[in-house]
Amino acid sequence: MVRILIIDDHRIFGEALALGLSSVNGFTVAGVATNLTDGERLVNSTRPDMILADVNLPHDNVFEFARDVRMGVVVPRIVLLSAHCTDAMLEHAVRVPVDGYLLKTEPFDFLISAILGIAAGDKRYSASIAERLITDPHGNLRLRVSNPMSDLSERQLEVLRHLARGTSVKEVAKLMHLSAKTIDSHKYRIMQRLDIHDRVELAHFAREQGLFAN
Repeated sequence: MVRILIIDDHRIFGEALALGLSSVNGFTVAGVATNLTDGERLVNSTRPDMILADVNLPHDNVFEFARDVRMGVVVPRIVLLSAHCTDAMLEHAVRVPVDGYLLKTEPFDFLISAILGIAAGDKRYSASIAERLITDPHGNLRLRVSNPMSDLSERQLEVLRHLARGTSVKEVAKLMHLSAKTIDSHKYRIMQRLDIHDRVELAHFAREQGLFAN
């Protein structure tokens, strides 16, 4: 029996998906959460075999959550769901890495089939996402066409998310336990690599790329 935890801020979608999965032989729903705080609590209390998480959770970072889950003693399969997928989202997903990335616009039968495959040990992606990926010589998935985000380190991506939300350099330094000078240096390199020249443009880029929902 595969125990599945669903995390989606759209309660109706999450409950409908839970109902559909519960009707499939071999699946049971461990819980439904609408944010990552409740999601983390349910991960610890229910020990699911798989997590289905919406990428665009307001005020939450699903990619950081997924990386933290990957560091656990018992690691569930992680599947991301979203209405659309930008290159930035996909870049984050393959870096985690996740076990699947499915679009919410897919027919329900496709979602069930893909989740069954992932439960069996496969990696599954919606077709429009899979065609944007290739496997490198080391067997890792990478984006077929490079994008500006590919040149940023994980730390720079974290700095970018904070700065794009309007957080000051000093506040980011405190949050990341780094010096303001280090954050300022990251800020300069990020804006240089993205060819962005001010904070407003940076925030617009980050939101457009799906780095945060709100």
